[in-house]
Amino acid sequence: MGQLHQAMPATSAIALAAACASEGTLPAQKMIRGCSDHFLLGHCAGIIAVAASVRDGGIEQVTLFRTARTLMRGDVLIPKR
Repeated sequence: MGQLHQAMPATSAIALAAACASEGTLPAQKMIRGCSDHFLLGHCAGIIAVAASVRDGGIEQVTLFRTARTLMRGDVLIPKR
């Protein structure tokens, strides 16, 4: 208890990207527009890239870009025949 769930930064980034892509919202008004199709959001562990598209007043798609991380490192011993 008292600790943020690990999925919260990604969930928040998706919600913020949807708000940034929606015309008339406060995040859309305050966002610094660039030349790319995705948003860069800073958080305590670094920067995360997300993209969102809006159609007919509704969120059509949100994409969260993640970097690959090492899942396992080790050695495999193959016996000689």
